[in-house]
Amino acid sequence: MEKRKYIRMNSDFVIWYQTIDEEKEFSFGKEPSVNVSAGGIQLDMEDVDAIGTTLILKFKIPNYDNEIEAKGRVVWVKRGSERNLVGIEFLKISQDDMQAISALAEK
Repeated sequence: MEKRKYIRMNSDFVIWYQTIDEEKEFSFGKEPSVNVSAGGIQLDMEDVDAIGTTLILKFKIPNYDNEIEAKGRVVWVKRGSERNLVGIEFLKISQDDMQAISALAEK
């Protein structure tokens, strides 16, 4: 039985991000996504941001003309030997962008 609120789909698009936490220096980068839903995104990151770190994310999805911009928070990190899986929950994303992600995930 699926417990997730949103349908998650595998993805491989590039995500541009910027940290916005006050307690550390800003960082910028781009990383590949692993999967995405209207509620969040999983990234494959070299440099890991700590749980609770807030990020601004920008990315494009297939069949949607607009660039998606969302504010998210790191909710879990699974460390690997070279790369790390990072789960990010969307805190702020437009309704149109959420619907576009949901429509893509349902295909």
